[in-house]
Amino acid sequence: AWPQKTTTTTAVNLRTGPSTGYTSLGILAKGVRVTEYCNRNNKWSYIKVDSGANNGRWGWMDSRYMGPF
Repeated sequence: AWPQKTTTTTAVNLRTGPSTGYTSLGILAKGVRVTEYCNRNNKWSYIKVDSGANNGRWGWMDSRYMGPF
């Protein structure tokens, strides 16, 4: 069920779309809090960043790098 609170398990790119072909908006450090709003094929998650240098930004991240809140 969404939205879902989660954190990054490693440094990961925040991207403009759901693949590595999209532009990076910045790097999310390990342990950054994010809220997941949806995902595509359980591979890419559309998120809002809730902490850190990119706080307040929206974008996509690789779902493999999400961990427990």
